[in-house]
Amino acid sequence: MSYVFMKVLESSPERYDFGIKILSLGRINKIMHDMADSVRSGDSVLEIGCGTGTLAGMCGEKGGMITCIDLSDKMLSIARRKIERVKERVDLRRLSAMEIDTEFEDHSFDIILSSLVFSELEDDELRFVIHQCCRILKKDGYLVVVDEVEPDNLIPRVFYRGLRLPMAISTYILTQRITRPIKDFKEKIKESGFNIVEAKNYGFRTQLIKAQKRD
Repeated sequence: MSYVFMKVLESSPERYDFGIKILSLGRINKIMHDMADSVRSGDSVLEIGCGTGTLAGMCGEKGGMITCIDLSDKMLSIARRKIERVKERVDLRRLSAMEIDTEFEDHSFDIILSSLVFSELEDDELRFVIHQCCRILKKDGYLVVVDEVEPDNLIPRVFYRGLRLPMAISTYILTQRITRPIKDFKEKIKESGFNIVEAKNYGFRTQLIKAQKRD
């Protein structure tokens, strides 16, 4: 997926869904459905960075009770329209990932979902957010994350960084924002109190990681 144009699309929420579908060659539908498959009727769910509400709507249709947070008022406005059919099961809030420490109590959620958000965080911020996710998940709860992940091995990592550099430069020129592929993502998740139960790749290092909170 082109993270350069994804960041440009974030500034134009009305075109976001269409653009992401094109950029992902249709994979975004598969990704969202795979994430939503973790939700069961009655589950309490937190989505970090809900965007235009596509995943929230899917989870609501499955009977989950969804709390969605995002910092973009425009994204939330579109999400509000999109989740109309399940609005009684979706709570939209203007919050950042860094605010979940004060907004949510221990053991509040069965599942936490997030897609293409964690790679925008600094390393210390990422560790903080993952730790907070573990805190606010119920016993045996799940963290399901899709994001850009660096290869584990040295040689693939070097080639990957070379291929990605032009995109990173273009992203900054166009949006003044820096995206970072996440290094040692699984290890960071494990360190915060999770067991990895699934890892699935979707191309160009876009990976779904599903992790369960340890006792």
